[in-house]
Amino acid sequence: MLTDKKALYFLTNNEDSNSVACIEISSSGKITGNGAVHKTRGKGAKIITSSSSSSSESLFSQSSITVTDDHVFVVNPGSHTLSMLSIDPSNPINLKLVGQPIKLPGEFPTTVSVSKKHKLVCVGLTGAKAGISCSPYAPNTGLGAPTSWHEFKSLNQTTPPTGPYNTISQVTFSPDEKTLYATVKGDPRSSSKAGWLSSFPILSNSSSSYLSEKETRSTPQGTTQMSGYALLSPSKMLVTDPSLGGIGILSLLNQQLEASLKQKLQIPNQKSISHVSLSPGLKQAWISDSARNKLVSVSYSDSDDDVEEGPKMTTEEIDLEATGDSGFTDLKSGGDFLYALSPGDDKTDCGITVVNARDKKVIQRAGLSGVGASKESMGMAVWGKW
Repeated sequence: MLTDKKALYFLTNNEDSNSVACIEISSSGKITGNGAVHKTRGKGAKIITSSSSSSSESLFSQSSITVTDDHVFVVNPGSHTLSMLSIDPSNPINLKLVGQPIKLPGEFPTTVSVSKKHKLVCVGLTGAKAGISCSPYAPNTGLGAPTSWHEFKSLNQTTPPTGPYNTISQVTFSPDEKTLYATVKGDPRSSSKAGWLSSFPILSNSSSSYLSEKETRSTPQGTTQMSGYALLSPSKMLVTDPSLGGIGILSLLNQQLEASLKQKLQIPNQKSISHVSLSPGLKQAWISDSARNKLVSVSYSDSDDDVEEGPKMTTEEIDLEATGDSGFTDLKSGGDFLYALSPGDDKTDCGITVVNARDKKVIQRAGLSGVGASKESMGMAVWGKW
């Protein structure tokens, strides 16, 4: 069905009952007053924040919710489950649970990615039993039981975990969906606890696809706390890492799926940068900081021609002090617009700031109390044709 309707989604992440909050997006790019809340039949939870952290995030991860075609996939960290919901294209704030949530083999899921090609959904879990779990899915019947499990025993976490250190940051499939990547934060206070990037081939047989048992780990020079990332091309990854003072560009050119640092870019006065979203039509990457009321725009190239010597990039800081927010815990691009989630604090409610990505101007700051948002809310996904 062709439609010009658009919507935005995030997790309420409430401990008693997790839900997907849905908000309609108007043709102007602003969010409207039309919203809805749909239960996932799972529970939310919050990571225990280390005393050395300046961040107010509840999950310290990117992609706790993701959209593929007309379906939403969400983690339930408090019940160790994954839920799948369908989107009504004629009214995209109307969601319906598909099947039942599935129990995962590990504890405390925080990030999810979907391969449409393989009909496979993979989840990063960062509790006492941490690792990567993958399950098949079907659009009409929902999620199947997990078929792959790769444990990260070296994280030595608890449930709930203590973060941000020693936690899984993000899982994402490569553009060709042949590889699953995962970033894991280390602990900069300990030389023996470096973070890493994991790479897993995706294998298939006559009946299904699954995660390979072969894992390749890389710790590119200078990285310790690799957090949110985005693939600029099949062989080039932009990753945030406070240890680099900003962001790094990783090369993924070799056949062994190892990553190497090709360039780093300092972001002045960063405190807790972690999330990345791309505006592909504008060749811009957007970076948020959960402890500063700023967004950073980074120009990039999606060509692999410059990956060895490092691409030429420029940055521009967008000051959002007028919104009154303390920082942003997730963000997502949609066409020429950027949507940034703020958890709120003692002075401001949880809200979304909308930025026109072309002229880099704020066009809206809207509170979210009407859809059950709170300081525990996390994740961001959009749906619609832009």
